[in-house]
Amino acid sequence: MLIRRKRHEVPVLNMVATADISFMLLIFFLVTTSMDTDRGLQRKLPPMDNNEKRQEQLVKAGSTLTFSLTDDHRLLADGEAIDANDVSSVASDFISSRGKDHLIVLDVSPQADYGLYFIVQNGLKNAYGSVRDSLSMTMFKRPLRQLDEYDAAEIIDRYPHRVTEK
Repeated sequence: MLIRRKRHEVPVLNMVATADISFMLLIFFLVTTSMDTDRGLQRKLPPMDNNEKRQEQLVKAGSTLTFSLTDDHRLLADGEAIDANDVSSVASDFISSRGKDHLIVLDVSPQADYGLYFIVQNGLKNAYGSVRDSLSMTMFKRPLRQLDEYDAAEIIDRYPHRVTEK
């Protein structure tokens, strides 16, 4: 007498249900994860006008302040070594003493420290903000962000953002 083995069939997976579940998981993770899009420098650039002809502006010899970021991760202000935390105070003193007739030059080496570059940029942003706020408090007894559009434009016109990079 021969004994036969029973054949067991392997159950078939329902692939449609598996695909639905994986698609729902994908959508869930896309919705719940955060996207860090607010990284980098926050600057609002003026609109580019293609019809406008650019004029070269002459800058007086004593009205420039040069920040240099060197290969060996040092920060120089007009050739003198300074601490990165002093950028804001050095720049705000320079901006307030020169008014409209100033130019800040950033001379950045390609091998310079990227973090130091951001510290300098933020220091310059803070310097312009503090100079404009102090003028706003003197003229209008309110900080710049609380002024109306016309008064804020007058303050910004007195201390325009004039930074260039080499």
